Amino acid sequence: MIKTILSAACVLLLAGPAARAQCNILPTATAGTQAFATASTAPNPMAFVYNPGRALYYCVFGGSAAYPVEVFNTAGTRLTSVTPLGADFRGMWWNAATAHLEGNTYNNTELLWKPLDASGYPVATTVNTIFSSGNGLSIQNVAAFDPVNNEIIYYSAGTIKRVNRATNATITSGVVTGLPVAAGLLNPNVVLYTGCASKEYALYNPTSKALYFVARATLAYVGTSQLPATAPSGNNTFGLAYTNNQLYVYNYTTRIWNNYTVFSSTPTATADPANVAAPKLTLLPNPAREQVRVVGATGPLRLLDTTGRIVREQSGTDVLSLTGLPAGIYLVRSGTRTVRLCIE
Repeated sequence: MIKTILSAACVLLLAGPAARAQCNILPTATAGTQAFATASTAPNPMAFVYNPGRALYYCVFGGSAAYPVEVFNTAGTRLTSVTPLGADFRGMWWNAATAHLEGNTYNNTELLWKPLDASGYPVATTVNTIFSSGNGLSIQNVAAFDPVNNEIIYYSAGTIKRVNRATNATITSGVVTGLPVAAGLLNPNVVLYTGCASKEYALYNPTSKALYFVARATLAYVGTSQLPATAPSGNNTFGLAYTNNQLYVYNYTTRIWNNYTVFSSTPTATADPANVAAPKLTLLPNPAREQVRVVGATGPLRLLDTTGRIVREQSGTDVLSLTGLPAGIYLVRSGTRTVRLCIE
């Protein structure tokens, strides 16, 4: 009986527009206990990124290709500082599908990926080109990444732009509607990707220390999480990140990244069928239990959860083992193609 109910639910989810789970905005954000103290005196912390496979955080400083990237463990201990970074990054994110640190650079000059060594630390100086020109909205854009829809997100002056990560082509660009304040009061460079259905994007008001959520489908404002009065000040242009289901705000005085919880449950990303249901990649069976055969694979098979985290990876076979994985919706990726899988 339980199997029948689960199978029916899987069919509905696979046929429907997306796998959506509710996550509720906390009207008042909860301050966390993490404290990632940076050592660099570089003025602009551009990005703070979590690598789930290595359980490492990376702090990227912008303003010069000679600035460092600092590496931390989950306890907040700074493990190393790698100098020089090799490019003047603005946004940076972890792409689970490519297993790379990726980012956009100042003035939309390039999209790059940064190689890691055997310890998961970035390699000094070396950067590799994804696209030789960016497709942002302003010279200081701190881009975000939507791992489920494989999109790069840019924000400037009240407008959000979605760009295809695979082609660098514009998908759509539009004005955010319904914001409780004028766009001029927001951090003008930073857009955050939360992975929460119908609240995928977030914009920050540095004056009131409030985070405003925006729905991806409509670009409409949908709610606010108010940070406590003790939250850092001065994040008018940079110094913000959303990673590992936490908001991080940089304290320019103490030079520490502080974390805040803004949802009452773990966010689940929204998958756009236009990007997920790629033809020529077929799963047999689907729903599946112990294993699934991937027809049309063009490279290693990667199984991702809906936050974009790789939970399993296999090479040299078209059969993906599902043993030991909890039931639910996953994404199977091979090359540039992705398809949704339901595990019973």
